[in-house]
Amino acid sequence: MVTPLRWLPAKDRPGKQAWLGPVALALAVISWITPVAGPVVAGVAIACAGWSMFTAREYQVDWTAAVGAVVGLGQLGFAAVLFALSVTGH
Repeated sequence: MVTPLRWLPAKDRPGKQAWLGPVALALAVISWITPVAGPVVAGVAIACAGWSMFTAREYQVDWTAAVGAVVGLGQLGFAAVLFALSVTGH
């Protein structure tokens, strides 16, 4: 019998790895609140989310990490659009 990957619930992660998803989500939300450091905070949120999702493969993907990554990517995309508009003079 082959056991599927990611068969343990995300809430059962041991130690500090259990906090990576919630930290990613919190940082992603904070990135929208802080206008100056928003892209930097979003980058850290994406890094935490990636660390949570791509390590400890026996655990399921934490929904807070996935949402944090999406919200952080949204902030980076928004910052890129604003930067492009400021460079072109619009």
